[in-house]
Amino acid sequence: MTVDGTDRTAAAGGEGASGPAPCVLEARGVGKVYHPASSRVVVALDRVSQRFEAGGLHVIWGPSGCGKTTLLSLLGGLDMPTTGEVLVDGTPLDRLSEPELSLFRRRRVGFLFQNSNLLAGVPLWANVSLSMVPDGISSASRRAAAGARLAELGLEDLGDRTPEELSGGEVHRAALARALVRDPDILLADEPTSQIDEANAAGVMAVLDRLARAGKVVVVASHDRFVREAARWVTELKSTRRAIGG
Repeated sequence: MTVDGTDRTAAAGGEGASGPAPCVLEARGVGKVYHPASSRVVVALDRVSQRFEAGGLHVIWGPSGCGKTTLLSLLGGLDMPTTGEVLVDGTPLDRLSEPELSLFRRRRVGFLFQNSNLLAGVPLWANVSLSMVPDGISSASRRAAAGARLAELGLEDLGDRTPEELSGGEVHRAALARALVRDPDILLADEPTSQIDEANAAGVMAVLDRLARAGKVVVVASHDRFVREAARWVTELKSTRRAIGG
């Protein structure tokens, strides 16, 4: 359920002369129900409707278990809703074929997960450019693209290092570089400040804010008040997770 989807900058004068930013991502009545091995049915998300626009940070706010991660997965096409639909540029994701959906995720969406999910023993540049491999992009081009993103995040000298050789903050920034390497239209970040120190958190949020202001759709799931204060739009979720049956 959507409790609050307001524009926090409305009092400052709204969008300005250029008009509202175009909506490229939308959830309409989205719900998700899981059927575990037991006879119980678990409702993880219930009837969320929200437009996600470019031009500012959009934060999905709420306590643990309210469905924030589930909603991000649905918005990025990692999973499909049980009810409702997710649309990108007016096209429902559930109408895409599997190859089309895979292409959409690789080229148009960047994911920043709670855990970095970097491959152990693999150089950072190869980790960052992994999504480019299925498209047959040369190693040299992948390395150059990864190097550019790593440099933006202060990691230009670490491209040949493996994740095991990095600090926690460096790993997190490398994961952000991976999310951005294809210059995606949409960036989905799950609790981006939860496992890093204050300085790294401020740096990550500055990057996300800059991307949003540059015209990307940036959606951040968080229960961190520092993140909420940086938001232009806030969608608040209350806990909907419940078990039905027994």
